[in-house]
Amino acid sequence: MGSNNSDTPVLQVFTRYVDWAIEEQIRIHTGNGATAGHTPDQVVISIAENPCPTSAITMANWLKQYGVLQGDVLRDNTQKIVSTVLNFFEKERIEFSSDIDLWAPQIVGEFRELNSQIRASDTKRIQNRSFLSLTSKALWCKYPAQTPIYDKNARIALYALVRLDHDSTPYNPNRDDARRPKGLGANVGEGDVADYEVYVRNYLEIYRQIFEAISDRLKNKNYEYPIRVFDKILWTYGSDSRDILHRKEVYKSWSPKRNT
Repeated sequence: MGSNNSDTPVLQVFTRYVDWAIEEQIRIHTGNGATAGHTPDQVVISIAENPCPTSAITMANWLKQYGVLQGDVLRDNTQKIVSTVLNFFEKERIEFSSDIDLWAPQIVGEFRELNSQIRASDTKRIQNRSFLSLTSKALWCKYPAQTPIYDKNARIALYALVRLDHDSTPYNPNRDDARRPKGLGANVGEGDVADYEVYVRNYLEIYRQIFEAISDRLKNKNYEYPIRVFDKILWTYGSDSRDILHRKEVYKSWSPKRNT
């Protein structure tokens, strides 16, 4: 695919959503115009840079905003989970290459470590749950310029874009979910890692095509995280009612019942 072709599916979606996505992410980052009690993204980035026990309540509130500490079991274990995340923030940061194509192994390696630590932070009551979304969001706080945040709507949009970009693709969220390991502890954790690795590699494949275009639009905006703009574009495209029929047709062509 030529990234200079304005008629490509990726750039069509980019053009439709990018200006709104930038303004929305700046609002989320700064907290301007947010409802009472909202924790801005810039606050948790600062916490990840200088973690301390007194940051636990703020960190927990931010994770709850994104819906990754839901259910009685997770609410009961919030303190331990957040403590684990803060301890991970104290770990020495890795250095990323300027080449986006080289990011995936580093991101997945850090994801694997954090996911394993979260899973080990409490009893078997939570070990059979997926921490894929929670881990990716916590990891983003530490590496806000490189980490793709996992989201179901974004996953749907990404699948559609990758398929349209190549006219065929092995990436299929429905099929991949059906093959997740069953059981407790490490097996479910490996399922998180496997799903996230596929997600990251496809995410970065599309992201590198529009990274410069997003970065150009962010000039003089006082916002330095184009990857979060791409997150917002994916989330919006994936949840936009105007695209529901199209996304259903994309899913049908790769349904595990129809393709073996």
